[in-house]
Amino acid sequence: MQKRPVFASLLMIVCNYSEHQSGSKKSESLLMLTEPDIEPKRLQNINIPVLITVGENDLILPEETKRIVDNLKDVKLVVLDGEDHGS
Repeated sequence: MQKRPVFASLLMIVCNYSEHQSGSKKSESLLMLTEPDIEPKRLQNINIPVLITVGENDLILPEETKRIVDNLKDVKLVVLDGEDHGS
């Protein structure tokens, strides 16, 4: 599992990077800080099989991934060893 200090450092990098971007690039960088913003009730309405892949060192916190997985009806979670969000 990724330790919090590394995660915090990566968030600081994303914040600093986004300050030097404009338009959609800035928006994409800021999404890393605010997404996923998915209401559990909306996830429960998905009625198709879902495959979720995350990296072992993903920027998305494991608690957030668990919340998403727990609210889907037909889901398979694959955690890729040694990988991160950009893999």
